[in-house]
Amino acid sequence: MKQFEAVVVGAGPAGMAAALELSKHEVNTAVIDEAEAPGGQIYRPIPAAFKVTATKRMTHRQRTGRRLTQTFLQPNDKLTIFAQSAVWGSFEPHSLDVLQNDRIFKLAYDKLIICEGANERFIPFPGWTLPGVMSIGGIQKLLRHQRLIPGKQILLAGSGPLLIAAAAELIQSGANMAGVLEAAKLLEGLPLLSEMFRQKGLLGESIAHAIPLLKNRKLFRQRTCIVEAHGKDRVEAATICQLDDDWRPVAASEKVVKTGAVGIGFGFKPGARLSRLCGCKHIFDSKKGGFFPVVDAYQAADRADIYVAGDAAGIGGAALAEIQGRIAGLHAAYSLGRISKNRFGSLIQPLLNSKEKVARYSRKLEQIYTPRDALYQTITPETIICRCEGVTAGELWEQMGKGRLDLTSLKPARLGMGPCQSRGCESITAELLRLEGVDPHMIKPLGLRPPLIPMPISVFEKNNDEVCG
Repeated sequence: MKQFEAVVVGAGPAGMAAALELSKHEVNTAVIDEAEAPGGQIYRPIPAAFKVTATKRMTHRQRTGRRLTQTFLQPNDKLTIFAQSAVWGSFEPHSLDVLQNDRIFKLAYDKLIICEGANERFIPFPGWTLPGVMSIGGIQKLLRHQRLIPGKQILLAGSGPLLIAAAAELIQSGANMAGVLEAAKLLEGLPLLSEMFRQKGLLGESIAHAIPLLKNRKLFRQRTCIVEAHGKDRVEAATICQLDDDWRPVAASEKVVKTGAVGIGFGFKPGARLSRLCGCKHIFDSKKGGFFPVVDAYQAADRADIYVAGDAAGIGGAALAEIQGRIAGLHAAYSLGRISKNRFGSLIQPLLNSKEKVARYSRKLEQIYTPRDALYQTITPETIICRCEGVTAGELWEQMGKGRLDLTSLKPARLGMGPCQSRGCESITAELLRLEGVDPHMIKPLGLRPPLIPMPISVFEKNNDEVCG
């Protein structure tokens, strides 16, 4: 077993900031990340094998990310980085079980900072499981990190800033777009302007994303969504329709659009998995996309010596994630006795002030782009909710009609029993329960068990001593 004073899980903006803050105060820290290089989904560089010449100026956020990543990668005797590694279990207090390649080992910690990031949020519709229907973030990742455009013609649909950013990148990369469908109305975004002026670089970045769409106005449709995808072996077309002010599909407004790929997404939800496995308290909030951990002002969870920062603690974006990471790292260092009380007070207050300033923008985004209840009318009884096990909405509604009004009692329908371990279907089903009248405060997450990631049996055979010891 390897012993560290602090372990940080995740090397995105929050994780890198937390690790740097800890090491600055002489805390011996380990960082675990599944990727080969740090940065998370937002800052991660393209693979080294790709040779790409920069064709445009970096945004303020990209420059910030580059500085943070370069600082994180500088030689630091207080930082140990476990790349291409993943936490698969936690069987004892203050201990994590880690998989790296085909090797299993344990990490012991005094303080744990969880920065798991986020998953995308979906509202399913008939045909969304067809090959060629992807998440918007997945399409963006292919474009950014593999320089691939997934389809001869692409239709994007959903709501929120990622939709616009991905559309802009695709257009600038020469993709043939079938359309960009935003469920919200542009005028609803006006309250965001005041916050954009307050945050450095945010307004310029937003304008840069909007310009490609302004030049291709015919592609963009507001108050519009996909209600069905069509195709035999893969997606070939999609039925779209208009929405009213409550995001309810407007009758007789349907239109079929030919497309070779579809990207869908309604923002993000906290990727709170390890924090649940470690026993931290979580609550359900539809506006936040699902289940998220309860943390205090210093990002400390209700379990001793555990912190959660970044999007795993509630969706807020890279700027807020970095601030939360610094706060968690600073408080952990203080609780380890590396900072005096007076010094801690002088260092933490500016960070708390910055967190509140940036969080205001995130809260307004949440108010504008959270999917409204009426949009769930696109779900039909035949619509698949659990992709792994093929569980339909009709099957779940039937069980709910029998009084099974919690996630655990729905598991006999095979809900969440597939290899993704409910990452997709859990939050969608929680929304269906809420819409059936269940009090959101009474909706509890499914229980998680190790392994948190798919594990081949051969790994346990090779590491029998470590597993049993």
